Amino acid sequence: MKVPFKDRIGVWLSPNKIHKLKLTNSLCVLLSALFKILFGRLACSEQTQRLEEAFKNRFKTKTAVIFPHARTALHFILKSLRLEEGDEVLMTPLTIADMVNSIHTAGLRPVFVDIELDTFSFDIEQLRKSVTPRSKVILVTYIFGIVPDMEKIQQIARENNLKIIEDASQCFDASYKGQAIGTFGEAAFFSLTNFKVCSSLFGGMVITNNEELASRLAVFRRENLNKPQSPVLLNLVLKDITYAIFFSKCIFSYFTYFVIYILEKISPMVTYRLYSGNVKVILGLKGNELLSEFPQDYLLDYTDIQATVGLHSLAKAGRRTAARIKNGDLLRELLKGVPDIKIPVKLQGTVNVYWRFPIISEDMEGLKKFLLDYGIDSAPTYLSLCSKEKGFEAYHRPVPNAEKLKEGVLVVEVNEDLREKDVYLTASLIKRYFKRGAE
Repeated sequence: MKVPFKDRIGVWLSPNKIHKLKLTNSLCVLLSALFKILFGRLACSEQTQRLEEAFKNRFKTKTAVIFPHARTALHFILKSLRLEEGDEVLMTPLTIADMVNSIHTAGLRPVFVDIELDTFSFDIEQLRKSVTPRSKVILVTYIFGIVPDMEKIQQIARENNLKIIEDASQCFDASYKGQAIGTFGEAAFFSLTNFKVCSSLFGGMVITNNEELASRLAVFRRENLNKPQSPVLLNLVLKDITYAIFFSKCIFSYFTYFVIYILEKISPMVTYRLYSGNVKVILGLKGNELLSEFPQDYLLDYTDIQATVGLHSLAKAGRRTAARIKNGDLLRELLKGVPDIKIPVKLQGTVNVYWRFPIISEDMEGLKKFLLDYGIDSAPTYLSLCSKEKGFEAYHRPVPNAEKLKEGVLVVEVNEDLREKDVYLTASLIKRYFKRGAE
């Protein structure tokens, strides 16, 4: 669809373009962390304990244990359950590819279960049919902050003596019938990377009411984690500072937007890879494979420098999630009834936190280009469809709904920096695009 010249000029001159790379931590916080990494000591002591205590209090659990990454947290939760080799973990296929190796290197088998397109979580009937005598764990991943019917998932777990583990990385502060997401299972973990609602540069926080499990996790931390390395932290914080500069409101509106616009015209895959920030991904050299051992790169211990950032971020998390809930619910209401798209449902008694807002259509690329023409930078999902990923052939399985989601979902921002009029603009453009397409 061609954009009228007057509209294009208006977009080019606008200082309020919307980007898809919302960093949690401000430039000032990142620069302070950089200074501490360069001149401070990489310890894991009082500040780390304060962050664990803060999570425990926020979610009203008995314990909280920090790990260097969410994938590390999952790996050691599974190890702490003392399962037998070959036992099965039932999970949805859209996730970070490294999660597969977190399970595989623990001696367990990931079993991919198809999703429903209302909540992007388990298709309940498929979940029930996937249970075998070797099934021991249900890994619930709350994609985009959408809350599924937890009562039905819990019922299947009870009927089959299965443990529930929650990946709440994209679902901070959501709830189901008054109960906080992250408190429904044996344990839950949160990613604390730079784009999450609560960020400490990186990290994986575990919360649990099972004190025996927490004790085992503490032992695994003590015996398996290695000393942190300042170059690793330095590389990450410098990357975040670069993002913070180029995706600040003014620089994005008058510089970065035009770079992205040109790159999108050349090839959408270029920007898809560029946003990863990983050199191998950018060059198309990174692939997946099943590993024999859990990677040492994910075993570098957490630090007080990260915990200080995390505490600062956690103090503002309530305001952030409240804004995302409000903006996401508004956008959902505005898009109800729009033909040719599928949007998430909001089940009775749930609070969806909308880490990002997903829209499924058969013309995802066309909608993405149209929104970019009007100053809104959106994205397909960066989660991997692990049931089809090269390197994971041993666990491949047909999951048609998940495949449809991976191929057709576009996520737009509803973060705390957006005003109500930004949400109305996004909705009006989506409506206009599909109205034109129907004419």
